[in-house]
Amino acid sequence: MRLQLNEDWRLTDEDLSCGPEEAYRVQRKTDGWLPVAALPCDIHMPLIEQGRIQDPVLADYCFAAEWTEKRSWWFAKGFLVTEDLLASDRLMLHMEALDAEADIWLNGIHLGHHRSAFYPFRRDVRAMLTEGNNELLVRVTSGLEHVSESDIAMTDGTLAEMKNDAVGYRGDQRRANVRKAQFVYGWDWGPRIATTGIVGGVWLEAERAVAIRAVSAVTVRVPSQADGTSDSAHSPGAGSAGGAPDSAHGAGSGSAGGAPVSAHGAGSGSTGDAPVSAHGAGSGSAGGAPVSAHGAGSGSAGSGPAAAQANTARIAFEVEAEQLHPFQTREAELSLRLLRPDGSGEAAVIREPICLRSGLNYLAYEADVPDAELWWPNGMGAQPLYTVEASISCGDEIVAYPPFQVGIRTVRINTDSVAATGDEPERQFTLEVNGVPVFCKGGNWIPADAIIARVSDEKYTALVDEAAEANFNMLRIWGGGIYERDIFYEACDARGILIWHDFMFSCGKYPDHLDWFKEEVSREIDYQTRRLRNHPAMALWCGNNENHWGFDEWWNNTRHPAFYGGAVVYNEIAPEWIRRNSPHIPYWNSSPYGGIHPNGNAMGDRHHWHDGTMNPEMARRITPEIYDEVQAKFVSEYGYIGPCRRSSIETYFDGAAIDTSSKVWRLHTNTFEADTVVAGIRKHYADKDDLSLDEYLHYAGLCQSLMYQYSLEAIRSKSFCSGALFWMYNDCWGEVGWTIVDYYLKRKLSYYGVRRAFSPAKLILREQAGTIEVTAVNETGEAIRETLACGFIAFDGSERQTETVDVVIPARFRGVVHRFAHADRKGGLFAAVPTADPQRMQPAVLRPGDIRTLALPGANVAIAHSAAVGGDLLLTLTADAYAHAVHFELPDDVRLSDHYFDLLPGETRTITIYGGAELDAAALIIKSVK
Repeated sequence: MRLQLNEDWRLTDEDLSCGPEEAYRVQRKTDGWLPVAALPCDIHMPLIEQGRIQDPVLADYCFAAEWTEKRSWWFAKGFLVTEDLLASDRLMLHMEALDAEADIWLNGIHLGHHRSAFYPFRRDVRAMLTEGNNELLVRVTSGLEHVSESDIAMTDGTLAEMKNDAVGYRGDQRRANVRKAQFVYGWDWGPRIATTGIVGGVWLEAERAVAIRAVSAVTVRVPSQADGTSDSAHSPGAGSAGGAPDSAHGAGSGSAGGAPVSAHGAGSGSTGDAPVSAHGAGSGSAGGAPVSAHGAGSGSAGSGPAAAQANTARIAFEVEAEQLHPFQTREAELSLRLLRPDGSGEAAVIREPICLRSGLNYLAYEADVPDAELWWPNGMGAQPLYTVEASISCGDEIVAYPPFQVGIRTVRINTDSVAATGDEPERQFTLEVNGVPVFCKGGNWIPADAIIARVSDEKYTALVDEAAEANFNMLRIWGGGIYERDIFYEACDARGILIWHDFMFSCGKYPDHLDWFKEEVSREIDYQTRRLRNHPAMALWCGNNENHWGFDEWWNNTRHPAFYGGAVVYNEIAPEWIRRNSPHIPYWNSSPYGGIHPNGNAMGDRHHWHDGTMNPEMARRITPEIYDEVQAKFVSEYGYIGPCRRSSIETYFDGAAIDTSSKVWRLHTNTFEADTVVAGIRKHYADKDDLSLDEYLHYAGLCQSLMYQYSLEAIRSKSFCSGALFWMYNDCWGEVGWTIVDYYLKRKLSYYGVRRAFSPAKLILREQAGTIEVTAVNETGEAIRETLACGFIAFDGSERQTETVDVVIPARFRGVVHRFAHADRKGGLFAAVPTADPQRMQPAVLRPGDIRTLALPGANVAIAHSAAVGGDLLLTLTADAYAHAVHFELPDDVRLSDHYFDLLPGETRTITIYGGAELDAAALIIKSVK
């Protein structure tokens, strides 16, 4: 039984010096309280609603709201408790997230102090409750006030200073000592808005006889794939020679030859292919007594892959149950059901009489799943989700764990050795799902609002949907934000978006020489690795963002001994908890990381900044061809800056006229921009002095789109590279910045360039040694047969010198399928044009220079056909000459299947205007860049 306590709170503020000793006085205040309708609640939300501050994400209002950091904030709530509720054995108070330093009282009794936003406060409060009226009081602060100069003396390398003449000073050296989102004190892409509040749900949980603390469901084995991959070679935790990171185990858990390792505890593993039963030491009830794993549908110790039926998967379940009687055993019955994705019935079921000891019991089982439907990343297959239901009946009590969904899939990181191109050994860094290599496509995720607590479920879902529509298969949750709410991970599960998940440490030294800090972090990582382990989207845990890189290049570790603040967390604490809680999810110590230098090319992932957008030479920042030089095994960060749509800028200017020289414009411009946007416009399109605001926004958006599309295609074309994640996908406020979807959920022009670059079936052209190489990508499970016309095409369509070639692009393929001669021709471009099914793959083009230098003819783009289908409008377009950046004059929030695209002479392309069925096709204004 659960009593929700999320509604009808009150909020007041006091001086920061008003500490816990003042709780009695504050609780009895009769005035100065603001209403709080519901949790989660950041203190900025009611302050905005009541008019005490203006929304700090607008204009330059963030500066006027900084006083909130210098106050203590007090939440209060009265609630009723019934006699029936008090009859429980325990009444657990759950406070899901407190940001950041908090003290909690119940009926005047101090329950405790909590100093992390990253794991819940929990306490049995049955003895403090009374029948009838009760009151909670919570004091919270932003957390910095407890950090002294001596506290940060050891973490003086923390990157905290980001500034320009409009921003002033962004960042705070003290942030590394506070366990909360690190970006809230300011980052290059976000303002200083120091979040504070009760930012998760609050409830009372009544427990009687027994409580189910956790349930996990792990794919032990998947069926053999059509491409020949083995069902046993990709068991959870399987590593490769040399201590591959995906094992995440301690000593003895790997196998030097790459043999699969069981995901069970010590003693339960096997060096062969046979699956291991749940009878290993530690897999039974508390104390190590064995528990039978042979309920209905469960497997047996001898049934290895050779005995498995075709298309049968195996799932390992563990139920953590606490029996509440302090000194008696109790008889009970466990029920585990795995329901099929279509709701047609049970895929597996286990029902077992059990004896529960006092305290914690760990109940482990395995079950075969016939006709298994595998979960795949977006673009590689479907995302069927099975439902897990677990319950225990004990006497008159039936305790049910909240149902949750899982996908049947395995995941590992392949770090096998590859041929070295230099003096340093090299290894690949390739994610494999169900034994199939995946090229990871996507962007970096930050919290979707500077005031994190007000991100709605709808915004989370919309952002994940937009990522999937842009052909992403991965989002990297960056280590300066938060562990997101459940709705985010559920949306990623449903849309096939893999998650690279940093732990929340970024760009700083962290004080892991302090015992309290290590204890806080240990609780945090224990909680989050247990909480998120069942999500099929979870593909990788990562220790931090850029801190190992900092150890190597940024921070002068001259102390004796040198202080690598945080290394204990990333190298010891995190892998230990992953090994305990989620060994089936790979672990990587940092991003970037791998090889002798953490940001090198020899292995692991790389942040490709200083060769591109952050290079001191402007020409390299704005030239897309520099990304043809990429040698990384996996690019996990790089980016290019572009503006929002005009309507979004008007919103954050809050009624003021848009002035690109104003303080508000500069405040909402990324601090690393450094005139790059103007230089890009000048190189590719036009001189800025001649442009109106709308033209400036248009060309700046096209530059960002051009840079992203070309660079992503360049990285994707390299067979040795297994991922391209750009910085960054989404915004926490409106700004001229890295993203492709802005704070107001409007697609920037660059969204469409990224979507094209990430198409599941794709052609890419590059010049190599005097020839043009045609690289083909096919992420689907079926071969593609296509006829290509390859060669030179004049811009005006007057000349074509092409050859016809039939190609077969195998399933799950990425590589060169054809080469043709390069000729030094003027007035045109090189192309590879699909002719058998032009809608399946778009033509690939290679232009001979920057758009501005090409003297393109004026193309006539016409609508050859239109049709309303459902609520959408389908348009078939054609052009009589090469047309660059074809687009419609439509409101900024209209979504299309493609926009700002190029058309070749005589090419036809069908696009969809979503929700546009009522539009008059004949009245649409079509434009292109001439």
